[in-house]
Amino acid sequence: MASRRDDHNVRGDPADGQWQVLEPLLPDTAGRGRPAGGPKRQSINGSGRRVRTGAPWRDVP
Repeated sequence: MASRRDDHNVRGDPADGQWQVLEPLLPDTAGRGRPAGGPKRQSINGSGRRVRTGAPWRDVP
């Protein structure tokens, strides 16, 4: 069983087709600033969940 963190079928997350449109619009961060902490998709999904639920940023893992 996949963990919730790896599951891309969570209600409200972009579907694979939507992600294919969104991903090329995100800037390439290679070599600039702090290294990414995880996949871009995971970051976008987490930010969307935070906005949908109204949870304070300190409660986002």
